Amino acid sequence: MKRLLPLLAFGVLGGISSSAADVPNAPGADEAPLMVTNGYGVSGLVLWLAADSGVTMDTSNNVISLADRTRNFILKAPSPDQEPTYVPNGLNGKPVLRFNGAQSLYSPDNFGTDLNRDMTFIIVAKSTSSSIQREEFPLYLGQNATQHANRAWAYYEGKDFFDGQFVGFFGEPAIANLFIVSAGSVNSTLTQATFYRNGTKTMVADLFAPEKNATFADLSEGVTMGAATDPACGWEGDIAEELVYDRQLTPGEIQTIWFNLSSKYGIPQTPPTPPAATKP
Repeated sequence: MKRLLPLLAFGVLGGISSSAADVPNAPGADEAPLMVTNGYGVSGLVLWLAADSGVTMDTSNNVISLADRTRNFILKAPSPDQEPTYVPNGLNGKPVLRFNGAQSLYSPDNFGTDLNRDMTFIIVAKSTSSSIQREEFPLYLGQNATQHANRAWAYYEGKDFFDGQFVGFFGEPAIANLFIVSAGSVNSTLTQATFYRNGTKTMVADLFAPEKNATFADLSEGVTMGAATDPACGWEGDIAEELVYDRQLTPGEIQTIWFNLSSKYGIPQTPPTPPAATKP
Protein backbone atom coordinates (compact mmCIF):
# COMPACT_ATOMS: atom_id res chain seq x y z
CA MET A 1 0.00 0.00 0.00
CA LYS A 2 1.26 3.44 -0.85
CA ARG A 3 1.97 5.90 1.93
CA LEU A 4 0.65 9.31 0.88
CA LEU A 5 2.85 12.31 1.46
CA PRO A 6 0.98 15.63 1.19
CA LEU A 7 3.24 18.49 0.17
CA LEU A 8 2.02 22.05 0.70
CA ALA A 9 4.28 25.05 0.10
CA PHE A 10 3.26 28.61 0.91
CA GLY A 11 4.64 32.12 1.09
CA VAL A 12 5.29 32.34 -2.64
CA LEU A 13 6.28 35.80 -3.87
CA GLY A 14 3.20 37.69 -4.99
CA GLY A 15 1.14 34.62 -4.14
CA ILE A 16 -2.52 33.85 -3.90
CA SER A 17 -4.61 36.34 -1.97
CA SER A 18 -6.52 33.79 0.10
CA SER A 19 -5.03 31.18 2.41
CA ALA A 20 -4.30 27.82 0.79
CA ALA A 21 -3.52 26.07 4.06
CA ASP A 22 -6.51 23.73 3.92
CA VAL A 23 -7.57 23.04 0.36
CA PRO A 24 -11.14 21.65 0.41
CA ASN A 25 -12.64 19.31 -2.11
CA ALA A 26 -13.13 20.92 -5.51
CA PRO A 27 -16.70 21.75 -6.58
CA GLY A 28 -18.54 19.11 -8.53
CA ALA A 29 -20.14 19.48 -11.93
CA ASP A 30 -23.43 20.78 -10.51
CA GLU A 31 -22.01 23.02 -7.79
CA ALA A 32 -21.19 26.74 -7.53
CA PRO A 33 -19.38 28.68 -10.27
CA LEU A 34 -15.62 28.93 -10.28
CA MET A 35 -13.93 30.74 -7.43
CA VAL A 36 -12.00 33.73 -8.78
CA THR A 37 -9.04 35.22 -6.93
CA ASN A 38 -5.74 37.06 -7.37
CA GLY A 39 -2.51 35.40 -8.40
CA TYR A 40 0.86 37.19 -8.49
CA GLY A 41 -0.96 40.47 -7.97
CA VAL A 42 -3.34 40.08 -10.93
CA SER A 43 -7.07 39.43 -10.57
CA GLY A 44 -9.15 36.89 -12.47
CA LEU A 45 -7.28 33.68 -11.59
CA VAL A 46 -9.46 30.53 -11.90
CA LEU A 47 -6.85 27.75 -12.16
CA TRP A 48 -3.42 27.60 -10.52
CA LEU A 49 -1.49 24.35 -10.69
CA ALA A 50 1.95 24.52 -9.09
CA ALA A 51 4.50 21.84 -8.26
CA ASP A 52 5.34 23.59 -4.97
CA SER A 53 1.83 23.36 -3.52
CA GLY A 54 -0.88 20.78 -2.94
CA VAL A 55 1.05 17.73 -4.18
CA THR A 56 0.26 14.28 -2.79
CA MET A 57 2.76 11.58 -3.67
CA ASP A 58 3.89 8.14 -2.64
CA THR A 59 7.26 7.12 -1.20
CA SER A 60 8.75 6.85 -4.70
CA ASN A 61 7.87 10.48 -5.59
CA ASN A 62 5.04 9.40 -7.88
CA VAL A 63 2.37 12.12 -7.90
CA ILE A 64 -1.07 10.80 -6.98
CA SER A 65 -2.96 14.10 -6.86
CA LEU A 66 -2.54 17.85 -7.15
CA ALA A 67 -4.81 20.46 -5.54
CA ASP A 68 -5.46 23.58 -7.57
CA ARG A 69 -4.48 26.60 -5.45
CA THR A 70 -7.65 28.47 -6.39
CA ARG A 71 -9.59 25.59 -4.77
CA ASN A 72 -11.61 24.93 -7.92
CA PHE A 73 -10.15 21.54 -8.90
CA ILE A 74 -8.29 18.52 -7.57
CA LEU A 75 -6.43 16.57 -10.24
CA LYS A 76 -5.59 12.88 -9.87
CA ALA A 77 -3.66 10.37 -11.93
CA PRO A 78 -6.12 8.23 -13.93
CA SER A 79 -4.16 5.09 -12.97
CA PRO A 80 -0.95 4.27 -11.07
CA ASP A 81 1.02 3.80 -14.27
CA GLN A 82 0.09 7.36 -15.34
CA GLU A 83 1.47 9.14 -12.28
CA PRO A 84 4.07 11.81 -13.13
CA THR A 85 7.21 12.20 -11.03
CA TYR A 86 7.82 14.86 -8.41
CA VAL A 87 11.33 16.33 -8.87
CA PRO A 88 12.31 18.32 -5.73
CA ASN A 89 14.97 20.57 -7.30
CA GLY A 90 13.93 20.76 -10.91
CA LEU A 91 14.22 24.52 -11.51
CA ASN A 92 16.19 27.08 -9.50
CA GLY A 93 15.84 24.94 -6.37
CA LYS A 94 12.07 24.66 -6.87
CA PRO A 95 10.14 21.45 -7.62
CA VAL A 96 8.65 20.46 -10.96
CA LEU A 97 6.42 17.66 -12.15
CA ARG A 98 7.97 15.42 -14.80
CA PHE A 99 5.85 13.74 -17.49
CA ASN A 100 7.01 11.03 -19.90
CA GLY A 101 4.39 11.46 -22.63
CA ALA A 102 2.00 8.83 -21.25
CA GLN A 103 1.28 10.38 -17.85
CA SER A 104 -1.31 12.91 -16.73
CA LEU A 105 -3.27 14.40 -13.85
CA TYR A 106 -7.01 14.88 -14.44
CA SER A 107 -10.11 16.38 -12.83
CA PRO A 108 -13.57 15.77 -14.31
CA ASP A 109 -15.07 18.81 -12.56
CA ASN A 110 -16.99 21.37 -14.54
CA PHE A 111 -15.94 24.82 -15.73
CA GLY A 112 -19.54 25.54 -16.62
CA THR A 113 -19.67 28.48 -19.04
CA ASP A 114 -17.20 30.63 -17.11
CA LEU A 115 -14.47 30.42 -19.76
CA ASN A 116 -16.58 30.70 -22.92
CA ARG A 117 -15.05 34.14 -23.24
CA ASP A 118 -11.71 35.92 -23.28
CA MET A 119 -9.07 34.19 -21.18
CA THR A 120 -5.32 33.82 -20.63
CA PHE A 121 -2.99 30.82 -20.22
CA ILE A 122 0.43 31.11 -18.53
CA ILE A 123 2.69 28.05 -18.52
CA VAL A 124 6.12 27.55 -16.90
CA ALA A 125 7.46 24.41 -18.52
CA LYS A 126 10.21 22.68 -20.49
CA SER A 127 9.57 20.23 -23.30
CA THR A 128 12.08 17.40 -23.66
CA SER A 129 10.34 15.85 -26.64
CA SER A 130 12.65 14.64 -29.39
CA SER A 131 10.19 16.08 -31.90
CA ILE A 132 8.19 19.19 -31.04
CA GLN A 133 6.59 19.00 -34.47
CA ARG A 134 3.95 16.71 -33.02
CA GLU A 135 1.06 17.93 -30.88
CA GLU A 136 1.61 17.79 -27.13
CA PHE A 137 -0.39 19.38 -24.32
CA PRO A 138 0.96 20.70 -21.01
CA LEU A 139 -2.55 21.96 -20.17
CA TYR A 140 -5.84 20.76 -21.62
CA LEU A 141 -9.28 22.05 -20.64
CA GLY A 142 -12.55 20.37 -21.55
CA GLN A 143 -13.83 16.91 -22.30
CA ASN A 144 -10.83 14.78 -23.23
CA ALA A 145 -12.64 11.85 -24.83
CA THR A 146 -10.84 12.88 -28.03
CA GLN A 147 -7.64 14.78 -28.69
CA HIS A 148 -9.63 17.93 -29.57
CA ALA A 149 -9.49 20.28 -26.59
CA ASN A 150 -12.14 22.89 -25.84
CA ARG A 151 -9.35 25.17 -24.60
CA ALA A 152 -5.70 24.19 -24.33
CA TRP A 153 -2.10 25.27 -24.56
CA ALA A 154 -0.06 23.07 -26.86
CA TYR A 155 2.92 22.68 -29.13
CA TYR A 156 1.60 21.92 -32.60
CA GLU A 157 3.55 21.67 -35.84
CA GLY A 158 6.59 23.06 -34.04
CA LYS A 159 4.87 26.20 -32.71
CA ASP A 160 3.06 27.46 -29.64
CA PHE A 161 -0.64 26.84 -30.16
CA PHE A 162 -3.74 28.17 -28.38
CA ASP A 163 -6.22 25.37 -29.09
CA GLY A 164 -9.98 25.85 -29.28
CA GLN A 165 -11.17 22.49 -30.68
CA PHE A 166 -10.97 22.38 -34.48
CA VAL A 167 -9.77 26.01 -34.40
CA GLY A 168 -6.92 27.85 -32.73
CA PHE A 169 -4.04 30.30 -33.01
CA PHE A 170 -0.41 29.68 -33.96
CA GLY A 171 2.33 31.45 -32.00
CA GLU A 172 6.11 31.52 -32.11
CA PRO A 173 8.31 28.49 -32.91
CA ALA A 174 8.48 26.18 -29.91
CA ILE A 175 11.72 25.72 -27.97
CA ALA A 176 12.72 22.37 -26.50
CA ASN A 177 15.00 21.56 -23.55
CA LEU A 178 14.66 24.99 -21.98
CA PHE A 179 12.30 26.36 -19.34
CA ILE A 180 10.07 29.04 -20.84
CA VAL A 181 7.30 31.20 -19.40
CA SER A 182 4.76 31.05 -22.22
CA ALA A 183 1.53 33.02 -22.28
CA GLY A 184 -1.37 33.29 -24.66
CA SER A 185 -4.59 35.28 -24.38
CA VAL A 186 -7.69 35.30 -26.56
CA ASN A 187 -10.02 38.24 -27.07
CA SER A 188 -13.71 38.30 -26.13
CA THR A 189 -14.90 37.44 -29.66
CA LEU A 190 -12.49 34.45 -29.79
CA THR A 191 -11.05 35.70 -33.07
CA GLN A 192 -7.56 36.91 -32.14
CA ALA A 193 -4.87 35.78 -29.71
CA THR A 194 -1.84 37.56 -28.28
CA PHE A 195 1.29 35.54 -27.48
CA TYR A 196 4.03 36.28 -24.97
CA ARG A 197 7.33 34.61 -24.14
CA ASN A 198 9.17 35.42 -20.92
CA GLY A 199 7.04 38.52 -20.41
CA THR A 200 7.53 40.00 -23.87
CA LYS A 201 4.75 40.16 -26.46
CA THR A 202 5.87 38.19 -29.49
CA MET A 203 2.92 38.33 -31.86
CA VAL A 204 -0.81 38.77 -32.42
CA ALA A 205 -2.43 35.94 -34.38
CA ASP A 206 -5.71 35.61 -36.21
CA LEU A 207 -7.89 32.52 -35.97
CA PHE A 208 -6.72 29.37 -37.73
CA ALA A 209 -9.81 27.41 -38.80
CA PRO A 210 -8.96 24.56 -41.20
CA GLU A 211 -12.60 23.54 -41.40
CA LYS A 212 -14.93 26.02 -43.08
CA ASN A 213 -17.03 28.03 -40.61
CA ALA A 214 -15.38 26.30 -37.62
CA THR A 215 -15.64 28.20 -34.34
CA PHE A 216 -14.74 27.69 -30.71
CA ALA A 217 -16.78 24.98 -29.01
CA ASP A 218 -18.30 25.66 -25.60
CA LEU A 219 -16.05 24.61 -22.75
CA SER A 220 -17.08 21.30 -21.17
CA GLU A 221 -15.89 19.49 -18.07
CA GLY A 222 -12.36 18.46 -17.35
CA VAL A 223 -8.84 19.72 -16.59
CA THR A 224 -5.85 17.68 -17.72
CA MET A 225 -2.25 18.47 -16.83
CA GLY A 226 0.43 16.85 -18.92
CA ALA A 227 -1.49 14.87 -21.54
CA ALA A 228 -4.69 14.26 -23.42
CA THR A 229 -6.25 10.82 -23.63
CA ASP A 230 -4.28 9.93 -26.74
CA PRO A 231 -0.65 9.22 -25.68
CA ALA A 232 0.52 10.78 -28.95
CA CYS A 233 -0.53 14.10 -27.44
CA GLY A 234 1.13 13.55 -24.06
CA TRP A 235 3.55 16.09 -22.65
CA GLU A 236 7.21 15.05 -22.45
CA GLY A 237 9.07 17.27 -20.04
CA ASP A 238 8.77 19.27 -16.83
CA ILE A 239 6.02 21.59 -15.61
CA ALA A 240 6.53 24.04 -12.74
CA GLU A 241 3.31 26.09 -12.88
CA GLU A 242 0.18 26.59 -14.95
CA LEU A 243 -2.21 29.53 -14.51
CA VAL A 244 -5.51 30.38 -16.19
CA TYR A 245 -7.17 33.80 -15.91
CA ASP A 246 -10.79 34.39 -16.85
CA ARG A 247 -10.06 37.40 -19.06
CA GLN A 248 -7.53 38.71 -21.56
CA LEU A 249 -4.72 40.18 -19.50
CA THR A 250 -2.99 43.39 -20.53
CA PRO A 251 0.72 43.49 -21.45
CA GLY A 252 1.33 45.26 -18.13
CA GLU A 253 -0.38 42.47 -16.19
CA ILE A 254 1.63 39.86 -18.08
CA GLN A 255 4.78 41.79 -17.11
CA THR A 256 3.74 41.77 -13.44
CA ILE A 257 3.26 38.00 -13.46
CA TRP A 258 6.47 37.52 -15.43
CA PHE A 259 8.44 39.56 -12.88
CA ASN A 260 7.26 37.28 -10.08
CA LEU A 261 7.81 34.06 -12.02
CA SER A 262 11.25 35.06 -13.28
CA SER A 263 12.30 36.05 -9.77
CA LYS A 264 11.04 32.75 -8.42
CA TYR A 265 12.51 30.49 -11.08
CA GLY A 266 15.55 32.45 -12.28
CA ILE A 267 14.48 32.42 -15.93
CA PRO A 268 16.21 35.06 -18.10
CA GLN A 269 14.00 37.27 -20.24
CA THR A 270 15.66 36.45 -23.56
CA PRO A 271 15.96 32.73 -24.34
CA PRO A 272 18.75 31.63 -26.65
CA THR A 273 17.88 31.40 -30.34
CA PRO A 274 17.19 27.78 -31.34
CA PRO A 275 19.78 26.40 -33.79
CA ALA A 276 18.86 26.48 -37.47
CA ALA A 277 17.55 23.23 -38.87
CA THR A 278 20.08 21.22 -40.83
CA LYS A 279 19.44 18.81 -43.62
CA PRO A 280 20.53 15.21 -43.06
